[in-house]
Amino acid sequence: DESAAFSSTIADIILERIAAAPAEKKLPIIYLLDSISKNVRREYLAHFAARLPETIGGAFAASGPKVRASLHKLLKTWTGVFPQDVLTRVAERFATAESAPVVSAASNGAAAPAQPQAPAAAATRKRTRVDVGDGMRLELKGLTARIHAHVSTGLPADTQLLKFVGQAIALNEALLDQAAPDAAARAQIQAELASLRARRATIVQQLQADGIPIPSGAGAPPPPPRAVHGPPPPPVGWQAPTQPAAAGPGVPPIPNGWPPHMESHHGVSLPPPPPP
Repeated sequence: DESAAFSSTIADIILERIAAAPAEKKLPIIYLLDSISKNVRREYLAHFAARLPETIGGAFAASGPKVRASLHKLLKTWTGVFPQDVLTRVAERFATAESAPVVSAASNGAAAPAQPQAPAAAATRKRTRVDVGDGMRLELKGLTARIHAHVSTGLPADTQLLKFVGQAIALNEALLDQAAPDAAARAQIQAELASLRARRATIVQQLQADGIPIPSGAGAPPPPPRAVHGPPPPPVGWQAPTQPAAAGPGVPPIPNGWPPHMESHHGVSLPPPPPP
């Protein structure tokens, strides 16, 4: 088909984008490669495999510990997807990058820059919040790339796609709860959440129509809790009398407490109201 005819060009573009992207933006494109390799396969596998050790190994060497951990996990899922000799060469690249010594300024003969003795606690907390938010946004980009690759290739909905959508919803909700994003960013996250929730509902319907069981916790959100019904409130404007009402001719006195028609509710006696 048309996509197969251009598979070599598409694969080369993806591999070049991974190589050229900054270290913090390589992982989402690698996830796109992963999705195409596992779901489309065909001619793409041969094109990706030819340059996989060089491309993924280079991305690993340029990345920090968090991205390296993600690439280690990804490599384990490629067993049976790519030839074993290709995966072995990728693993060797990983090992070489991990064993490479970190070259400091002092080892090059230059004076090491003075390090601050004790960074301010407020600055440390702020940097930690930024790092966590950046990590969530990076992971969200990867999930978005996987979802887009699955949908754009015309693959049917499956439980893996449902899982990706659920994780994207959770990350957006976490970002929405973070410290006071600006109004435009908040509106963008809310719009993305609405779109993802609608997609999740559609996927659940498709899976149910195909007789595919929905994994626990991956389907639609649970229904709201049932309302707890108690006794009806007193009539508007009613107040408990402070003194027993004087009995008129033929009218029985009204005792302190609830009005006579509210002395019980469905046969259950009500406790006395609080004193006025």
